[in-house]
Amino acid sequence: MKPAFNNSTYIKFRPLCVLFIIFIQVILIYLTANGVTSIIDEYNLLHYGEQVTAKVTNVGVYRGVKRIKYSFRLDDGREFSGSDSTGRENLWVRYPKNVIISSKIKVLYYPNNPWVNNPITNNNSNSITRDIYNDVAVIIVFGSASLIIFYLLIIDYRKIHKNKEFKSFLWYIPKDK
Repeated sequence: MKPAFNNSTYIKFRPLCVLFIIFIQVILIYLTANGVTSIIDEYNLLHYGEQVTAKVTNVGVYRGVKRIKYSFRLDDGREFSGSDSTGRENLWVRYPKNVIISSKIKVLYYPNNPWVNNPITNNNSNSITRDIYNDVAVIIVFGSASLIIFYLLIIDYRKIHKNKEFKSFLWYIPKDK
């Protein structure tokens, strides 16, 4: 005669650990995706960007680096300012030249998405290329971390599946009562 269904032969998980791991995975995936969109934006700006004149709205120095805030208006009347890939607007931006409030500067913007913009300096293509390299590093670091965590979870699950005495931080086999 077959024994009755025994729940203790199935592997269970520790809910708080799983939720924490999922939370970390979501953050890593978000940071990786944000790095990819930043690379696309910077590539488009470098290859398809157009120039416009912007007005400096604020000037400051932070940790010895000159920074400005600026805004520009397109021909259709829409106004834009310094922004980033997360959607933040009117940001402080590094600017190596001395300027005062209300002075005019040149800005490179992407016509399909004018929120993708950068002030033009003498070494503008080097600056954008450096930003692309930084984003690639972000993708490599956070993407790799995400894959390593996923791989370790699979290895951990397989170890406990093969060896019922293995002590896992995430999975466990309930004891018979």
